[in-house]
Amino acid sequence: KISELENSFEKLQEVHESLKKSEEQLLSQISSLEAEVQTMKGKGEELEAQLQSTELEKKKIEACLEETEEAKASLEEIRRKFEEANRQLEEEKRNLSESLSALHGDHESLSEEFEKEKREVEK
Repeated sequence: KISELENSFEKLQEVHESLKKSEEQLLSQISSLEAEVQTMKGKGEELEAQLQSTELEKKKIEACLEETEEAKASLEEIRRKFEEANRQLEEEKRNLSESLSALHGDHESLSEEFEKEKREVEK
């Protein structure tokens, strides 16, 4: 019976040693996992900072796009006004051309009339 108890005790010691080794391995794994968690936290913080920076850049780009759209609308308004002024100038040019033609015609008529009267006066 003592021999059985000694055998059982030896087996218990072996199990105890095996459990100690398993505990040490588990503690080592826990330490590794904790270090990995800290690394991941650092990376997460870094990514969060990058995200905030990206959001800020996005807002700047959106503001630039808005300014660009406003400038585009202003340029379109200027182009429209320019085209209207150009159309009015073309109309004025036509009117002046017609007036000049009419004046030229009047001048020729008056010149012919003057020449007739001059000849009559000379007679």
